[in-house]
Amino acid sequence: MVPLSIPMIDKPMAANALSPSPNNWLDTTQTCITSSPSLFEGKCMNSPSSELTRAVLHMLNDYFDTLDGADAHDIHNLIMNRVEKTLLEFILQRTEGNQTHAAKMLGINRNTLYSKIQRYQLDLSSSTVSS
Repeated sequence: MVPLSIPMIDKPMAANALSPSPNNWLDTTQTCITSSPSLFEGKCMNSPSSELTRAVLHMLNDYFDTLDGADAHDIHNLIMNRVEKTLLEFILQRTEGNQTHAAKMLGINRNTLYSKIQRYQLDLSSSTVSS
């Protein structure tokens, strides 16, 4: 099993930080990305979601660089699994292993969370585990 080693963010996230609103950084970044001719011009790329966008684009560029002419395949699973595992690790560490609280934060059923923990072989022994 892989131990959790995601650094904690010192500032607590506001309860409405991910809710849709005109002032939400997700909405703002989406507008900037769709209106900008290039994602790498540095415009509008200063929010947490733009950092995620840059990381995904970097990963995709690395993936295509290593193909050496071979056909690309299963890109959706490659990205989604990497992002989902990181998200689960972070939230589980943030909730000190409390799966009920983590599932609520993620907006998924606790049994679904448990299945994902098993799929990604996440080790919860490094945090205080409670249900």
